[in-house]
Amino acid sequence: MHTSIGTSEIIELCEAFLENKQLPRTYFVGKLDKYWKPTLLARWEGESRHYQHNVLRLSICFEKLAYWDKDLWDRIIDHVHTMRRIQSIKFVIAYYEMFIRINKDKANPFFGKLTPQVAKLRDRLDRRDWHYNVDTHEYRGYEDWLKDYSKLTYDETIAIFKKYHRLSPEQDRVVSERRLRQEAAERQKQELLALKSTYKRNIYLEKEKAKKAEGKDKPAPAKKAEEPEEEEVDDKKKKHKGKK
Repeated sequence: MHTSIGTSEIIELCEAFLENKQLPRTYFVGKLDKYWKPTLLARWEGESRHYQHNVLRLSICFEKLAYWDKDLWDRIIDHVHTMRRIQSIKFVIAYYEMFIRINKDKANPFFGKLTPQVAKLRDRLDRRDWHYNVDTHEYRGYEDWLKDYSKLTYDETIAIFKKYHRLSPEQDRVVSERRLRQEAAERQKQELLALKSTYKRNIYLEKEKAKKAEGKDKPAPAKKAEEPEEEEVDDKKKKHKGKK
């Protein structure tokens, strides 16, 4: 009955048992040793080696259960050390922090034995330092990274790209030519803006000169006689009526 289940089912049982607060861990560790370890080893090539998520889930469960079976952990460590392409940067971070804890734990049977693996994972993370700081163990999400990246100049962006990627001579030439074209375009843009500003200023000055010239040629308008106010007109009418 126990050997008929696959690797995924064993992982789910491990994760479920971690939520169990009644039974001791030794109970489940005994089940692993007796029933499921042979299954995991027998199906490792088909159900674990090429499934990075399964191996990570297994290693997390084993660490929490304090299950340090040498046969299974040797396979996990070898899997992490030899895999060329990792599906997610978070997998690298999880293994890096886990291996550091194991390597520093004096009570662990793998104490001090994971230094090469830790160094290799650190090197991988150093090449992605915009995502994760290996010294402070601080992870930066995409949105935080994008805010900082958007402030970089073209030269700073190329410097970061060259740091993590080796450019061929042809790629380097293309990048240099593109930078020169961008610099030339920026200079032309600034020159056009300066010309546009000068042109507008000259037009404004010409219009002002024309207004002043028109003002000198035109004769001054004659002053109109001031009309008497309504109250004064009414007083004159009243006086005229009184005389009559």
